[in-house]
Amino acid sequence: MAKILLAEDSADIAQLMSLMLQKDGHSVDVACDGLEAIRLLDGGQDYDVIITDLIMPKLDGVGLIRHVRESGCNVPVIVMSGGGVTLSSTDALDSVKVLAFAVMEKPVDCSDLSTKIEAAMVLRSMR
Repeated sequence: MAKILLAEDSADIAQLMSLMLQKDGHSVDVACDGLEAIRLLDGGQDYDVIITDLIMPKLDGVGLIRHVRESGCNVPVIVMSGGGVTLSSTDALDSVKVLAFAVMEKPVDCSDLSTKIEAAMVLRSMR
């Protein structure tokens, strides 16, 4: 299964998603914001998939995705957004759509997320 980095600022959501992903056989590291996720990535951790919340303190999902892509990392990124939340600029939203593998609205459907993780793993194996 996949080694997943989950960046989510809500402790409850992070715990629930982590348990769900582990139940599916995945290994999960959780970061409470984009900066912590970057520390894990820059610390040498190798991930198959990154799942990130869009709106987080310190560094949001857009900043995390940009860091991942600028560092040359080709890990597929799945973005979660709390429906109805808008970004401060349309450029940021366009970046998410272009740079992310998939964008999902919260609450995330477990089977849809599993399908997207499987597709991301196939894409990663082709790179």
